[in-house]
Amino acid sequence: MKTYIIILILTLTINVQAQLSVKTNGDVKIGSQLTYPSGGKLEITGNNETLEARIFTTSEDNACLWTINSVYAFGFGIDQSGKGHIYRNINSKSAIMTFCSNGFFGIGRIPAYKLDVDGNIRTNTIIFSSDERIRSNIKPISDKTDDLLKLQSVSFDLDASKIKLFDTTPQTQTMNDNIIINEIEQNNHRLHYGFIAKDVQKIFPELVYEDNNGILGIDYISIIPILIDVLKQQNKTIEDLKKEIEILKLTQESFFSSTIDNSKCGILHQNYPNPFNKSTSINLTLSDNINYAELIIYDLLGNQIKSYSIDKRNDVKMMLDGSDLKPGVYLYSLFADGKLIGTKSMIRT
Repeated sequence: MKTYIIILILTLTINVQAQLSVKTNGDVKIGSQLTYPSGGKLEITGNNETLEARIFTTSEDNACLWTINSVYAFGFGIDQSGKGHIYRNINSKSAIMTFCSNGFFGIGRIPAYKLDVDGNIRTNTIIFSSDERIRSNIKPISDKTDDLLKLQSVSFDLDASKIKLFDTTPQTQTMNDNIIINEIEQNNHRLHYGFIAKDVQKIFPELVYEDNNGILGIDYISIIPILIDVLKQQNKTIEDLKKEIEILKLTQESFFSSTIDNSKCGILHQNYPNPFNKSTSINLTLSDNINYAELIIYDLLGNQIKSYSIDKRNDVKMMLDGSDLKPGVYLYSLFADGKLIGTKSMIRT
């Protein structure tokens, strides 16, 4: 009889004072709220009050809360260093996400930035804060465009063994840790393209970042405005060349209209390569009876830029050094004993 009385007292205490009840099917309810969305083996209810569930250890040991079935397991916990983790393997605690007290969040690695991901990211749109009201010391970057062409593009493979900062133990079954559910992701085996951070650091140090482990990263997005400036300059060069070519056509017509047929004295051929940068060659032919011959280079306004005396006869090959000319369109003419043999055009890039 005394036993039944004790059980009754405990039941009343649990249900009335502690607001905890255990149903006959094993379900546990905590709280006084009678109307609630029921379900689950453990229910915590309340009415107009803050509800908290705590797991507390008085030492610095790990504290974890796990949800487990016979195959999968996921846990949320905190480790000895104060970092929070989401775990995926109860047999060997491998964190798949980590968040630090400073707000840094990592997926697949310990975060060194606000968001640090080891793997691919997919999204529909990325928005960057770019309002001029939150910027200062705004300056054009045209003086950086020449430096962009100094960067060496490379292809490379990622060395997963050096960039993994987490335990890469594969997930196994909850009830049988000898059965692997999935292998480690192998996205790092793809071929990648980019720059070497140390090379970029020499030219654009402001685009290179270094984390706590000494790993360098590049702000590729900030390269886009510099690239746009390069394209704008190239487009201007192309437009200028188009104008020069039009002038060249008119100038050539003027030259050729006044040219007498002096093919018996010599022949002037087109330079190769054309356009050229470092050097180009000009082939010509002169008769043996020519006393004096010269090759003259003009700009499109008819100003003489260079002149070369030709001492050889018959087939002659001349080499022009591109460093002697600024980029642009030029005319070169062959004269033999004062007679114009021919005129050609060439482009120095």
